[in-house]
Amino acid sequence: MSAVKGIHGAGEALRGTVNGTIARGVRDKTELERSREVREQGLSEFRSSGLREGFREKAEGRMRTRRRSGSANPGEGHGHVLDRVDEVR
Repeated sequence: MSAVKGIHGAGEALRGTVNGTIARGVRDKTELERSREVREQGLSEFRSSGLREGFREKAEGRMRTRRRSGSANPGEGHGHVLDRVDEVR
């Protein structure tokens, strides 16, 4: 359930950001303030869901793998299937 809460919060934060940008463009101060509140509430919901920490753990694991391989692309130079690309004419 916390994953759903995190995704919902991220969506609300995005919605608030987009609507705030539009409101700023048309100089609607009331909508700008409402959008800011939606964005802040969404960010709070995302942060409290624990989903953010899961993303960090995955990212840290990927970085360790990349460092061990000595390449920015872990599959690079290890006979990986995608190393060779044939042109289609």
